[in-house]
Amino acid sequence: MKRTVRATGQEVVWPGARYGLGIGSRPLSCGGVYWHHGGDDYGYKTRTGVTADGRRGVVVSMSTQLGDRRSLEQEKAAGDLIDRALCDRP
Repeated sequence: MKRTVRATGQEVVWPGARYGLGIGSRPLSCGGVYWHHGGDDYGYKTRTGVTADGRRGVVVSMSTQLGDRRSLEQEKAAGDLIDRALCDRP
């Protein structure tokens, strides 16, 4: 699952993202990577993150609409929240 390849086409939303068998990794601003698997359905998005050592984890749930032009901003905000939580930054 952790043998990943570059997640092509996702560079704008998830810089440095990689994808494996159902999970992906993204770099942390404090070093290392975190593992994630998100989910979307009508009206919401969920993004998760767990440090490589499993000591910290976070879930971000967002209300949304399909095709919402603010989707990119939501993705970036969720990524920032996950990074801050996993890097233990306020």
